[in-house]
Amino acid sequence: MMKTRKKIILLWLAAAIIAVTGWLWAAIVLSEGFEGAGYDSGLQDDSGTGTGCTVDPDYTGITFTGGGAQCLRLVRATTGFQVHVRWTLPVTYPEKSYTIFMYDLISSGVTDGNSNVIARFTDSLGISQNLTLKNVSNKFYLFLNLQGWGTNITSSEIVVGTKYKVGLKLDFTGHGGANSGSVEMQLDDVSQGVSALAWSDICDIKTIYLGYVSAQSFADEMCFDLFKIDNATWPTYASAWTNMPAAFHGIIWSPKSR
Repeated sequence: MMKTRKKIILLWLAAAIIAVTGWLWAAIVLSEGFEGAGYDSGLQDDSGTGTGCTVDPDYTGITFTGGGAQCLRLVRATTGFQVHVRWTLPVTYPEKSYTIFMYDLISSGVTDGNSNVIARFTDSLGISQNLTLKNVSNKFYLFLNLQGWGTNITSSEIVVGTKYKVGLKLDFTGHGGANSGSVEMQLDDVSQGVSALAWSDICDIKTIYLGYVSAQSFADEMCFDLFKIDNATWPTYASAWTNMPAAFHGIIWSPKSR
């Protein structure tokens, strides 16, 4: 009887270890809900704020469904300055990433024919993929600029004061060959376009910027919330947002590196 019980316990422990190991190797890379004081992901390492600009990770003036009482507010009040938040992932970087976040454009001074970079994903070789807010005929669109190594992707119209769920899939698992993978942009869970990549050097995601990462002469204000990156599939939002303990960050993504 005791041997049987011991065997059951050992089998249960083995199953638990296998389940946890699988979760650790294919799971959330970054989870940031901007609740509490400051940042709760344990990975934020820079807040670039130009003169007269504002970075507020505890803003309560706007709430997103499922996002708690706070969000990230970025204001570029003085033209020509950068204002952003940066996360640098630890040593092993995911070759495939699915990113989702909530976005609300409060106001924008971007004029017709111009654009602002609002998010940037940089790999360990220093190659960047930029998500920009673009003004076309006095209407705003999100624009994924693939800089010649893929087909650029443009979203449907972005209306000022409207909350959107933005999704970006960056798949570089084919790097080193003739094809470096593919990218996709989603808006409110609807695909805005998919593009194959033709530059074999693009390999992973190391650094993420949210906000205005290039110095341009347009005053803007926007809010972000519920920022998640998964290395296996599109993340989902629970009915109530919960963040992973900071102690887990830095160990739960694909072991592939370059």
